[in-house]
Amino acid sequence: MKRVLLALLSAGLVAGAAGGAELRLDEDRISLKADGERLHDVLKAFERAGVEVQIEPGIDALIHGELLEEEMDEGLKILFGHFNYVLFWRRIEGPLGPLNKLSGMHLFRPGKQQAIVPFAPGYPNLEVVSRRGIPPHVKDEILLGMKPGTTPKQFKELLASIGATVVNSIPAFGIYQIRLPHDTDAPALAQALAGNPWVAVAEPNYVHQVPRPVRVAQEGAGENPPAYANTSADSTREIEEPTEGAAALAVFDSGLAEVPGLGEAVVGTYDAVDPSRTISDPVGHGTQMALIASGVVLPHGIPESLAGETVRVLAVRAFDDAGRASNFSLLRGIDYAISEGARVISMSWGTETNSEFLESAIRYAQDQQMIVVASAGNEPIHRPVYPAAYSGVLAISALQADGSLWQQSNYGSFVFAAAPGTGEFPVGYEGPPGNYIGTSIASPTVARALTQYLTANPGASPEDAVQALQGALTDIGDPGRDERAGYGALDCRALEAFLKK
Repeated sequence: MKRVLLALLSAGLVAGAAGGAELRLDEDRISLKADGERLHDVLKAFERAGVEVQIEPGIDALIHGELLEEEMDEGLKILFGHFNYVLFWRRIEGPLGPLNKLSGMHLFRPGKQQAIVPFAPGYPNLEVVSRRGIPPHVKDEILLGMKPGTTPKQFKELLASIGATVVNSIPAFGIYQIRLPHDTDAPALAQALAGNPWVAVAEPNYVHQVPRPVRVAQEGAGENPPAYANTSADSTREIEEPTEGAAALAVFDSGLAEVPGLGEAVVGTYDAVDPSRTISDPVGHGTQMALIASGVVLPHGIPESLAGETVRVLAVRAFDDAGRASNFSLLRGIDYAISEGARVISMSWGTETNSEFLESAIRYAQDQQMIVVASAGNEPIHRPVYPAAYSGVLAISALQADGSLWQQSNYGSFVFAAAPGTGEFPVGYEGPPGNYIGTSIASPTVARALTQYLTANPGASPEDAVQALQGALTDIGDPGRDERAGYGALDCRALEAFLKK
């Protein structure tokens, strides 16, 4: 059943009502409801559904009417009228079997295909909903895990009942990324779906923020230090190419920028926000963490004599240009790290939002013999943050340059150890190059040491490596394990003892 859409076509821009088009894509079927929407607003709905659109500049229309479960090609002929279009498809390997997904669309007037440009150029940042009492999450999205035995037919019936479209999937984790109708209350819908007989887990696609930078006062910086830049600094080291076959460390963060000398250590990159793009890092935080992980920059308190071998780094971009990551991007990054054989993951961020999907993905990584290290947090809130507080994850607090505990570190029974957390970087983070401090730096410091240990002891299990590290730590603070330093500090003595084991 359908009502024919009327497209009032024009070669120029058309004034009209702004964006509330309801679009649903079900493999080769399209449903669309529009009431005087501009074509551009309808195309935004396609992009939100995971379709990459390219368009000839200057064309637009007003769209009225409705399509109900129309065959895709016939529906688009009605929708686009006299425009020409080319469609691109891909196959999603979902937990319940493969799905055909409309992945791209070119829209142009006859003879003008060469003039098309990306409809939404640049890096799309997440549309985030954040309101009191509700954790930040991607607007109009949920993640779904289905119960064993659910059939593809039942899954499609569920999607149709909530007007949803499959955007993507991670089969290894049994997760679907689902796009909902415009202005859906995603947390309320996820809660309602918890009682559905076919749904195992339903969550909003939670969003997490890279921690705010904490700079350390530096003499001679002046009143107007340079903006974000890649420059040389005395703190950087020349490193040797890592040993082939050595253990790899995956750094989950805001990406990677080009820095002299760092390329020797980076053996793989992946943009989990948009895998079709080349990795970059306009934020800067991820590049700082990769510098620590590789050993190009040593944190204050670690002399060059204890630097050890260069670590092979896998740089995973999970955060967008605004420094925000969705759970789906994080899970996609974990899937990549597993496929690349990483032995250690470093996560220099944290959230108080507990997620069953994130926890299960980390547990899966641990089952694949990976060690997960995470920062304890840069605020002393005395509450668990995740992923640091998940079972088996090594939560790291920070030491100052003089070896004392940094009092801004978060603390609690989940903290495993403290490590050097200050460093001088040739790359700024939302500011100029210089000295920074935080548990963000402490996390890759520990992750790097563990990776070096696994390279030197290739037959060691994760449990062997963690036990060796724990036994080497220097007890500081209260005797025994405590809430601020965990089992102790990875100071020079401890690092030397650990790497010699």
